[in-house]
Amino acid sequence: MRTVAKDGVIISDGSFRFLLGVNYWARRGNIAMWASWDPESIREDFKLMSEVGIRVVRAFIRNEDFADEQGNLLEDAARKLGQFLDIANEAGVKVLLTLLVGHMSGKNWRIPWTPNDKVYSPDSVSKTCNFVAQVVSRFKSHPAIAGWILSNEISLVARASSRGEALNLLRACSLTIKAIDENHVFSSGDLPDGYLQETPNVRGLVDYVGPHLYLYDNDAVRHGFTYSMVLEVFKDIDYPVILEEFGFSPLQFSEESLAQFVREILYSALAHGASGALFWCFGDFEDKSYPPYEWRPHELIHGLFKLNGEPRLTAKAFKDFAKDLSLIEALNLHSRFKRVSKAAVVVPYYVFADYEFIWYRNALGFWGSIKPAIMSLSLTSSLGLSPMAVYEKEISRAFDKQVIIMPSVINALTSTWRMLLSFVEKGGLLITSIVRGVNNLRAYHEAPTQLWGELFGVAPALRAGSEGIRLRDRVIIKGSLKGMEEVPVNIPGEVIIHLVKPIDAEPLAYINNTEAPVLLRARRGKGYAYLLTLPIELILGLQEEAQWSLRSIYEAVFNDAGINLDYKSSEPSVEVVQYTDGAENLVFAINHSDKQVETIISVPRGSSVRQITGDAKLIAASGNKVTFLMPPKSAVTFIN
Repeated sequence: MRTVAKDGVIISDGSFRFLLGVNYWARRGNIAMWASWDPESIREDFKLMSEVGIRVVRAFIRNEDFADEQGNLLEDAARKLGQFLDIANEAGVKVLLTLLVGHMSGKNWRIPWTPNDKVYSPDSVSKTCNFVAQVVSRFKSHPAIAGWILSNEISLVARASSRGEALNLLRACSLTIKAIDENHVFSSGDLPDGYLQETPNVRGLVDYVGPHLYLYDNDAVRHGFTYSMVLEVFKDIDYPVILEEFGFSPLQFSEESLAQFVREILYSALAHGASGALFWCFGDFEDKSYPPYEWRPHELIHGLFKLNGEPRLTAKAFKDFAKDLSLIEALNLHSRFKRVSKAAVVVPYYVFADYEFIWYRNALGFWGSIKPAIMSLSLTSSLGLSPMAVYEKEISRAFDKQVIIMPSVINALTSTWRMLLSFVEKGGLLITSIVRGVNNLRAYHEAPTQLWGELFGVAPALRAGSEGIRLRDRVIIKGSLKGMEEVPVNIPGEVIIHLVKPIDAEPLAYINNTEAPVLLRARRGKGYAYLLTLPIELILGLQEEAQWSLRSIYEAVFNDAGINLDYKSSEPSVEVVQYTDGAENLVFAINHSDKQVETIISVPRGSSVRQITGDAKLIAASGNKVTFLMPPKSAVTFIN
């Protein structure tokens, strides 16, 4: 199978085919499968995969089983790998082969040609390239190969001392592989917060980015949205992405909820333009008390299938999704139907780049740094605008959108604000919220923009040397826009905000019955710039129980600016993603709540709705509205 990156997705043999898959170690053998080689048990595994519609496995070369001290491929190991690929091919399952393993399941395994803490040294990189070249040369023509993955979370083996050091390893291996094999995709296999998954920095070195996501959140809706929107962040408008690892163990959570979770995440990945999703992992392992299972017992019970081959509810969820997938792919997703996006949410410049004395990513952590973008994407998606994420240093790529959102900004680049002023003057809608401090983060020695007056029509109003307006517990926003007459906001911990005074901006809302404007609108050329002094996206991300009613602020602004909310969901927990062929719209609706919801979705083409897939029930269609009854964590696709 020839796999290439094209138009933001991975194309297999000339067409899009979602890579529905699993990470794989043999049930009878686990991480030791190469040393305790049992091809018949592996053949049984692949038969089970075929029965539930699995198309691809991510397999792993544990280096201590495959190489000598110089990084030379061992002949007996190569023989086993060839047999493994033959078995996969017989079952019609493709293989993404992971080459540098290192870390696996809570233990760092020996890499024979280098001490683990020296993996980025020039000598180690050279030997790694030597090993990689031998494997790729030997197996590039095997029909089971779908692509190559450099590592399994190399950042856990050793964290590079700098972004440049990490990229040197990736660049060397990428050049090595691409010189040998131009017919299969290549990726890094690193952690989402690792240097080797940073989309703006690995463009051209990898064919797709593949975040590994194991996320936790007591708020079920926010948890589901976060998976969706992390994919958007890594996709960065149009870069191919695969959800390379996701899953939980039934030793951690109920099997019923795991099945619901699997359905939710698979649909989310497909809807958001991912090229595949790989569950961790295929099957349970025998109860062994050796590393790493001695101290990581949950790694023994993590599979779609039990040790005896019995399918879990998660396997059924895979099988059901595979059936739905065939119906959706028959409609020519990504060729006939293309994603519609009216909005872009900006990921701050400091997330994927280093600047002197800019310490926000270090202070907030990677996840804290992208949380406002994730929450903004979530709010906007439920309102039907199918938003995409854009990296700030490439913000001009979003100027074809109707709306650009700068959520919970500490500061942004001066060049960004100048370009945004031009965007607004030409007819664009800009929504910006700003923050001065939250909990332990203080940004007193910063200003979010140099264009307070030129862009937003306001001037700073804080007393010289003061820290800002401290907000705790609960505030009330009162405004003149429909839907914003009175909006309570629960403050997590402490939030510190700027105080501004209007120059030629129009105040639209105030906070706590004061004269402090919290929402202002400035007309600039043909467009509008809205400034929100309360960082609602950051607040939404930090609340113990997310206050989804804050969506009303976005909705009020969109309506005020005349933005058409074609596929808006009445329930904030339901996100809506739109594709179109120009004549018809293919719409995904995903319920991220763990409760059954009845949602009304606005449709622009009257009540002409044809359900394609999903376990939601179409209960009404009249005028420009369609109503679905959606079970917990369910999804539906329909044509309008």
